[in-house]
Amino acid sequence: SDDLINWSEPKPIVKHDFQLYNTAVTFDGERYVLLYEHNDPKYPFFTYYFLESKDLQNWTRIPDAAFAKDHYAGGPWIHYIAEDKLYYVTWCREFTNPKTGALNYDTSIARSADLINWEYGKRPIISPDYSHRPDPENHPDVYELNAADAEFIETADGVRAYWGGGNQQGVLDWITGVYKGSLTELFHRFF
Repeated sequence: SDDLINWSEPKPIVKHDFQLYNTAVTFDGERYVLLYEHNDPKYPFFTYYFLESKDLQNWTRIPDAAFAKDHYAGGPWIHYIAEDKLYYVTWCREFTNPKTGALNYDTSIARSADLINWEYGKRPIISPDYSHRPDPENHPDVYELNAADAEFIETADGVRAYWGGGNQQGVLDWITGVYKGSLTELFHRFF
């Protein structure tokens, strides 16, 4: 689209024998890198595969590039930091709450130079606020156990993050937070 109103016909860029889910894309100065979630039965649900393209039209799978081949991941976001020469991925991490035994979700981070070997952050970027009630009027007994599906936007004022709160069971609110610094500074705090 030239105007974000009128659009060309959609063109599939990847086809598989399994289902595809959420996507995210970044540019590393030479190529676009797209990640997508899938349900390929040889890996856990939502493992990420990666494609590359020079023109946003023709895409090729990056051999052996994958993320979360041994654990649950969802709600992806990817960003390339040129000064590090690293790709940063954030994802929805599923974990068992030690107090309640319930499944909870946060936004965690990992980075890689080759999209094959990953270094995981020391702690989550965004964690649930267990005192927060996402919809107290209609669901007064539901407290947040989710802080996932985050997106990050860097502006002159800092980094604004947006994520889904709620309970992953139909009660949801959207939350925003601001980090006073650059995206690079923010992400470096977790390694």
